[in-house]
Amino acid sequence: AFSYIPPGVIFSHGGMMIFAPQDQLWALISLLNTDAYIGLLHLLMPRGVGNTGATLKYEVGYIKSVPIPELPKDMLTQLEDVSKRNWELMRLLQTSDELSYNYIQPAITENKNLNLEDSSEILDKLKLQKLNEMSENATIANEIGFLRYELGPLERTCLCENIGKPLIPDSNSNEGSNGKTDSITAELLSWCTGTIFGRWDIRYATGERQPPELPDPFAPLPACPPGMLQGEDGLPLEPHEIPADYPLAVDADGILVDDEGHTDDIIARLRDVLALIWGDRAEAIEKEACEILKVKALRDYFRRSGAGGFWDNHVKRYSKSRRKAPIYWLLQSARRNYAIWIYYPRMDGDTLYKALRYAKDKLILEERQLEDMMAEHKRLGTGGAAVKRLEKEIEVQEAFVSELHEFVERLARAANLDLIPEHDDGVVLTIAPLRELVPWKEPGKYWDELIEGKYEWSAVGKQLAEKGLVRRS
Repeated sequence: AFSYIPPGVIFSHGGMMIFAPQDQLWALISLLNTDAYIGLLHLLMPRGVGNTGATLKYEVGYIKSVPIPELPKDMLTQLEDVSKRNWELMRLLQTSDELSYNYIQPAITENKNLNLEDSSEILDKLKLQKLNEMSENATIANEIGFLRYELGPLERTCLCENIGKPLIPDSNSNEGSNGKTDSITAELLSWCTGTIFGRWDIRYATGERQPPELPDPFAPLPACPPGMLQGEDGLPLEPHEIPADYPLAVDADGILVDDEGHTDDIIARLRDVLALIWGDRAEAIEKEACEILKVKALRDYFRRSGAGGFWDNHVKRYSKSRRKAPIYWLLQSARRNYAIWIYYPRMDGDTLYKALRYAKDKLILEERQLEDMMAEHKRLGTGGAAVKRLEKEIEVQEAFVSELHEFVERLARAANLDLIPEHDDGVVLTIAPLRELVPWKEPGKYWDELIEGKYEWSAVGKQLAEKGLVRRS
C-alpha cells in the first residue's frame, strides 16, 4: 500500500518514495490506494497476475507506467476529505494501541462505570463503527478512481478479482476487529504494568490530564507516544524527575518481585493502579479480570510463563516478524514460586546485582522460616496430627528453599559476568546472559551464537570476548 511518510525518514531501493506537491498529498494517497490504480498496477506485474500470492514489487518502472489522471476540483476535494477522515479514524484507533506512536491509554479505562465485559462490548461496537466508516470512505475513493480511469463494470470486476478483493467492501464485516474481552483485559494489565514501572502516565486515565490533539501526519515522529510519562521536552522522565504530587508510586530501579507481602511486590503495585482507576470497585474489577483470563488469582496470571500468561502475551505483543523485543523481563525460579521482573529500558550495569540482593534477602528469610519450623518440630516431638501437618509444611518449605538456592546461583552467574548492557544491542542479545532464568528459548539461542562469536560487533559480544568467553575458530 501507499502511505504517508513523516519528514526525516530514510528510504531505500526496497521502500521508495513518490514526491509530490504538498497540497496534493492527501488526494494522491487516496487515489493511489484505490482498486482502480492498484488493479492497473498489478496487471503490469507478472507475479501479481491471478492473485497467486507471490511477492509484488512496487518498483519505479511499474509505478511510472500507470498514469495519474487529471482530477476536477470536486473530486480532488472528495479524495482529500475521505483520506483525512480515514487518517483521523485510524489515529483514534491507535490511541489505544500500545505499539503505536499515538498510544495514550487502553480504551477500557475510559468506561470506569462499567464492568470489563460490558465495556469491551461497547468498545467493540465503536471500533466496528469506525472500521465501517473507513470502508465506506474507501468505496467513495474507489468510485472516483473507476470514473477517472473510465473503467466499466466488466473492467472493474476483473481488476478487483486480480487483486483479490470484492468489488464493494463489506461494511458490515467485523474482520480485523479485536473485540475479544480477554485480549482487551490483557492489554489493560500490560498498561498497568507499564504505569508501575513509570513508562505510561496514569494521569490520562484518572482524568488529571487531557489527551493531546492528534499531530499532523506529515510532522516528524515524536520521541515517544503521548501517553508516555514525559517531561516538557517530550522525553521520558527518569524516576527522580517525576513530580512529587504524581498519584502513583513508580519503581525507581526497574525491579519488582513476585513476592506477596514485599513492598515491591508486583501484584500489590498493580492493585494500586486498579484502585486509582476504579476506586472501591477495584477488587471487583480484579476478580472479573481473573475470570476472563481463566486464572484463580492475578498472581497466577503473572506466574504462568506459557500460553495464557502475562509473559507469553507480552512476548507475542512485542514480537513482529524476526524482531522480538519484550521489555518487561521475567526471571523465574524453576517451579515458578518466586520471580523478579526487570524493566529493560531502565537496565544498567548494577541491575542484576540489585536483583540478586532481592533474591538473597528472600532466601535468607525463607531459610529462617525453615529453621523456626524445624525448631518447632523438635519441641513438639513425634506423633499426633499437629506434628504430621508440620512435617508436611517442612517438606514444602525445604523444597522452596532449594528452589530459591538454585535461583540465586543462576542469577549470581549472570550478574558475575559484570556485563554493561548497551541498549543498541537490542533485547535478544542483552537478555541472553539470563538464559537460565527466563522462560523463553530465545536467550539460550542467542547466548550460543554470542559464544561462537557471531555478534562480535555488539557491546555484549565485545565484553564476552575480552573475558575470554568467546570460542575462536
